Amino acid sequence: MKYLILCPTYNHADALFMSVASARAQQIEDWELVIVGDGAPPRMDQIAAEFTAQDARIRYVPHPKGPRYGETYRDAIIRDSDADVVCHLSDDDLWAPDQLDIMGALLREAEWVNQSEIRLLPDGSLQSGVLNHGKPEFRAAAQNRKHVSSGLNYVGYRRDTYLKLPEGWTDAPWEEGQSDQYMWAKFMRLPELSIASTMRCGALKLTSHTDKRFGATPEFRAVELGPWLARIGRPGFMDSLRKKKKASVYDRIARVFAVSGGAECATLAEAFDRAGLRPVDQDATPNIAVNGALMDVPLTAAQLDQATLAWLTLRSLVGAPGDAAQEQALVDMLGTQRPRWIKALHLLNQDFPDAAMDGVALFEARLDGTARPAQLLRAVLAARAGDAATAQAILDDTPQAWHSGQDFQNAQSVVKSFQTPSARRPWLTQARPPA
Repeated sequence: MKYLILCPTYNHADALFMSVASARAQQIEDWELVIVGDGAPPRMDQIAAEFTAQDARIRYVPHPKGPRYGETYRDAIIRDSDADVVCHLSDDDLWAPDQLDIMGALLREAEWVNQSEIRLLPDGSLQSGVLNHGKPEFRAAAQNRKHVSSGLNYVGYRRDTYLKLPEGWTDAPWEEGQSDQYMWAKFMRLPELSIASTMRCGALKLTSHTDKRFGATPEFRAVELGPWLARIGRPGFMDSLRKKKKASVYDRIARVFAVSGGAECATLAEAFDRAGLRPVDQDATPNIAVNGALMDVPLTAAQLDQATLAWLTLRSLVGAPGDAAQEQALVDMLGTQRPRWIKALHLLNQDFPDAAMDGVALFEARLDGTARPAQLLRAVLAARAGDAATAQAILDDTPQAWHSGQDFQNAQSVVKSFQTPSARRPWLTQARPPA
């Protein structure tokens, strides 16, 4: 099996020293890496020359800046390749040495495959993805471009399957959101597409769209990646990340349960089963789940608690509103920690905005002194749900005495930023080239 690795790049030039080094360290050696320049700066020419001089498997294809991320440029490279499968490397992320081994095992079982993500945030916390993409609910969600699919590093596909698509990589319209999700939706529309998923992970994503990393210089990103590159080759390192105290599955489990109907499930076990997931011991070896068969999910005790909280939030506020026992269980788990309530309601708001508003009322009723944060939270949730007019009306109805507070100003800033569709993704607006 020969692998084509596509690495699109715009302005992360020096970070490529680290990301490409992680690709060159693969245990599998039969691969070709194409760095796809999307309006990359002249410095990229110098860096690419060093890569190609040292490794004949690497080549650089520069292009003018495209409308988005140079997606259209990828299509011709795939069509001209003689590789069997296609993988993607983000230019500011890292691969473990067994990344292609994991992808190969998956691609021997199915045409389109996904690993579960591991994301490293600037504060050192980790987010672990959990997704059995072969379940019909997730295929349908991806077709409708709901953000459930894995990102570039974690998806692979057979080249011959790609060639069956009516349309391959193209520049995604701005209003369609993330370009990789736009592409995966095309695959999901193939009626007989086979899909394999696993909790194994061979790539570490250092999330770019954060205050600390967005707009950071390539030199900063390279320095940040360096220590992680030194660690990622250690045997068992990626598995150890999942077990860390700071490794959370809450965000992704909540999203998965929301899409698969976890709110309708009377027990956590039923919610897991509905999502095609089977919780197992944290040290268990993950399996490969094909076409929606149950996928093993190794979880720590803390992560199982997070899954319980995600299910209770959905169950209490969506599936069984008014159920006093479920509501009390949710309150007990959220406790008196205001950040936990707010995080839970923000996640719920993505799929169930009305239920999130009910949750704000519960938050206000159960925690003392929360009238002010509850009202500001209502405004923010309304804005994020696309109802900027209601959000502004909520702010306008607040007492004048609140308006000088930092919390009010923060809420006002969020509401203002969500008043136009493009502002909902400010990094896309800033990355858009001048007209």
